[in-house]
Amino acid sequence: GQACKNLAGLYYDGVEVEQDLEAAQDYYQRAEKQLYFCGEQLADLYYRKAAYDQLAKLIKRDKTDAYTAIYYGLMYEAGHQFKQNIKKAIQYFEKALDYADYHYILKQLLFYYGESEQFKNPAKYKHWKNYIDSNQIQLS
Repeated sequence: GQACKNLAGLYYDGVEVEQDLEAAQDYYQRAEKQLYFCGEQLADLYYRKAAYDQLAKLIKRDKTDAYTAIYYGLMYEAGHQFKQNIKKAIQYFEKALDYADYHYILKQLLFYYGESEQFKNPAKYKHWKNYIDSNQIQLS
């Protein structure tokens, strides 16, 4: 299991081998069958491939919401596998920022809270703008 996960990581990152996301997915799935958690990596691969049905099944397994909020947010925003719901997307986006600083999410929150007529909220806009500035995050 651990060997499969390690091999998958090499193919995923293209370290010492040519990057091959299909091989990475295969090895991550093999590792999971041997009870080595690879959900975060598989979620990224499924999202990249637009395999939203596989992604939805995978993220529903996560009871800790450690890495899944980003994917729920993205899928609700775009209407992939779930009915489009921007309000839910925003909630998941904010939750995802507890896990990592996702530039796309920060841009979207600034847009929704600063420009969107339906979701405009000056206090939340200011909060996320201050968050970006205080953490010296460069949004391109």
